[in-house]
Amino acid sequence: EWVENERSNAFTYTEEIVGGYISMSKRFKEKNFFQIGLRLEDTKLERIELLDNSVIEQDYLNLFPSVYFSRDLKNGNSLSANFSRKFRRPDFYFLNNYVIKLNDFSFEQGNPDLRPEFVNKLQVSFNQSNQTTAAYFHKTTNAINPTYTLDGSVAFFQLKNIGERTQYGIEYNRFGNINKWWFIKGMVDVFYRYFTDDNGQNSFKTFAGYMTLSNTFKINKTTSFDISGEYESPHKDAFINKSYNYYIDLMLQKTFLDNQLTCRIYLIDDFHKWRHEDKRPFETFETNFNLRYRTRMLR
Repeated sequence: EWVENERSNAFTYTEEIVGGYISMSKRFKEKNFFQIGLRLEDTKLERIELLDNSVIEQDYLNLFPSVYFSRDLKNGNSLSANFSRKFRRPDFYFLNNYVIKLNDFSFEQGNPDLRPEFVNKLQVSFNQSNQTTAAYFHKTTNAINPTYTLDGSVAFFQLKNIGERTQYGIEYNRFGNINKWWFIKGMVDVFYRYFTDDNGQNSFKTFAGYMTLSNTFKINKTTSFDISGEYESPHKDAFINKSYNYYIDLMLQKTFLDNQLTCRIYLIDDFHKWRHEDKRPFETFETNFNLRYRTRMLR
């Protein structure tokens, strides 16, 4: 039987979203294509704490424009440019007014005042039949950032809307057959990013990178072998330093009965390296967080 005490936490959420979208496009002089769009979205969120009947409400209305232009070039290539404004809502989990003790020196705290962050994206791309090269600029306002504060020797972790994140980068995507028995699909993103706090000061400037790669090798008409992986370089965020991260997956596929039956064997995160690790330096000590997920499996 559920017994309420000073450690109890019971709540319910209601989120209502009303939105509308309009888009117009036109092709002119055969090789040029232009499209413009606008989305209007109204969000109402209500959180009721069932133990004391307290209510937390959020109500916000936002406009999200988008513009896209492309021009056809020779040999099936094209050049395109687009701008869009989007946003990311925080998970309900982080909106709770809870305090969770992780250990004697680390606590996790919710933030009922947490609001969405907004991302403005500008990108120019050169598109070919099996590859795309793009240069982009991202600016995130009202940014959701992980923060640590000290109370004596205890570090409190909490997400807050603080400052702006700015990122410039070059992204390369490639897919297609290398030869008859080898298909490849991958992406490389190299970027420069910095964070500006609410006082206009830059807390970090850093280069970093991200890569995904998937290879499919055709052994014969009914058998294929896949190797795929992901790598994330060390990088900095507003108040923490994050470690590198990677994983490698393997998959063997065999078909039977004239391709009517397919059997697959997966080896996921073979080296058991996918994890979450970050460090937060203070003046007198450093907080380290390291979580290794149970991702390695045979399926």
